[in-house]
Amino acid sequence: MLNTAITDVVPAPKNLRFSEVTQTSFRAHWDHGAPDVALYRIGWTKKGETNFQYVRQPSRWFALK
Repeated sequence: MLNTAITDVVPAPKNLRFSEVTQTSFRAHWDHGAPDVALYRIGWTKKGETNFQYVRQPSRWFALK
């Protein structure tokens, strides 16, 4: 059986803001760009390393350190 599916581009989060900002960390807050968004992929770099964190609904914030 062969099937095809077409998916739309995931809308960006809305109302992105930051709090608890220090020299080594911060907290990011957002509102979901659409009700059917299952997760956002948040990426950041620190001293040449790349780390990725998957944030699933209903999360609307993440602390980056």
